Amino acid sequence: MEQTHFDPQGPQSARLQENPTDIGPQSARLQEKPTDIDPQSARLQEIPTNEPFDKRQMPIWHYRGKFPHREYKLLQFITYRLYDSVPQKVIDEWKEELKITDKTMSNDHEAQELRKRIDKYEDAGYGQCFLKDPRIASIIQENLLYFSGIRYNALNWCIMPNHVHVLIEVKEGWTLSTIMHGWRSYTAHQANKILGRKGDFWMDEYFDRYIRDENHLEAVVNYIYDNPYKAGLIDESQVWPWSGPQLARL
Repeated sequence: MEQTHFDPQGPQSARLQENPTDIGPQSARLQEKPTDIDPQSARLQEIPTNEPFDKRQMPIWHYRGKFPHREYKLLQFITYRLYDSVPQKVIDEWKEELKITDKTMSNDHEAQELRKRIDKYEDAGYGQCFLKDPRIASIIQENLLYFSGIRYNALNWCIMPNHVHVLIEVKEGWTLSTIMHGWRSYTAHQANKILGRKGDFWMDEYFDRYIRDENHLEAVVNYIYDNPYKAGLIDESQVWPWSGPQLARL
């Protein structure tokens, strides 16, 4: 069950406010773009393709849900979704059909097929779609940007009515699991407070894939860019307000 307690590392924490020289106030962080992020040249950045040779960089395997994940890959495409975006019964049936087990890796064909089915299902707008509320979408986006340039570089993202797609470059010393916990615990607490509700907000399981190569990066950027249009939320002449840099498709 997703915990909805206040994350002491969240954007409005007193700990950060007491140390303004380390991390500025939230409004200032949102207005100032990190100097080490250049979204337009993201696809030109070096893509890690070799296995680490230093034991300190060896992959750290962590388990949540059904899929183990490798933590040393720098560029990660992540999708996390509301708890009711796809009925758990439907997901369990798909997993059984695809023969997904504890040994299934996140980049295996079966896991990719599961993601495709979930993406198609949730793009139809299943569930309460809390993220279509501008107040909630704003919290998600501000939280994503708050630690960009510190824990990770946010290269692109898209906040849909019931799920979020993010492409980040993980910074040295941070793990994806730590980043995800910071995102989800804080935003769940804040969103539930605005909505006047309690209980689960995010689905326990999230999906991530490391970027393998240039072609994979191009496909991910285009997918994020096209998602609102393909879901019928905007037409070709419109810009989705809850998304990252408005780049041309790669």
